[in-house]
Amino acid sequence: MTKENSLYAHILNKLLHNRVPLEECTQIDVPLFLKSVRQEGADIFEKEGFLYWNHKSGFGLHTLSARISAPIYFMETCSSTNERAREAIKKSNIDEGIFVARNQTAGRGRLGRAWLSDQEKSLTCSLVVTPDVPMEKVACCSLVWMAEIAHRLDLFVKWPNDLVNLSGEKIAGCLVELVDDKPTLIFGLGVNVYDEYPILETASSLVLEKKLLSRTELLEMICDVVYKTSDFSLERWRSRALYMGRRVHVRDIEGIMIGIRDDGALLIDEHVIFTGDVELVEDRR
Repeated sequence: MTKENSLYAHILNKLLHNRVPLEECTQIDVPLFLKSVRQEGADIFEKEGFLYWNHKSGFGLHTLSARISAPIYFMETCSSTNERAREAIKKSNIDEGIFVARNQTAGRGRLGRAWLSDQEKSLTCSLVVTPDVPMEKVACCSLVWMAEIAHRLDLFVKWPNDLVNLSGEKIAGCLVELVDDKPTLIFGLGVNVYDEYPILETASSLVLEKKLLSRTELLEMICDVVYKTSDFSLERWRSRALYMGRRVHVRDIEGIMIGIRDDGALLIDEHVIFTGDVELVEDRR
């Protein structure tokens, strides 16, 4: 981050808590600062010698850096935030950072599926994190993080990696990638935030579920979950799992979903499932 960007983030961080006197802003060009931050959609203004900011507003490098301590890599458009994160890890050997795109053109979900995202209506990001867990628990990190996000939003998780409402309509999905032999993960996440009419009939959004967070507030919460979680047990996932105790279908297996193993494998009756899509049996009829 440049010195100018660092100063901007410092002032915005102070504005999160109170108004800031102009006399404390002598190190920056205030009109240029206001112009730059307003271009991110921030409702910021000067009045009677003070700066004020409606801190629910704004989504860009400066406004995100004011709220999130990890390095922010903000892009107006990119093909895939996961790919940009992977490139940065290999080139610069980073072990922490958030890659955010206002518009993602070639996002990927699990099994190489395309992730559809509308500019200004969704949050697409990839968090680079080096979790303090043994290698055998790395596969469970995304389950733990998604369950905690679901808990904070009062939503549910659908095995293996979807955030859903009570009807099973998808609101978010994640793709976690381990980078070569490094203990570094890329946690890619796509969230339908503002869509009033999602593209897919099987999808929903935070707005439709009455979860009125801005993208900036949402990303701040996600970062808090990913970078501060220390309990990697799956108890939270079990309490937030959709279809627990109900008859489901995965690939060619049908039975009662009874739980999840500590390694993240799904348990359906006596069967152990490692990959596949869970469907409620009554929805298939």
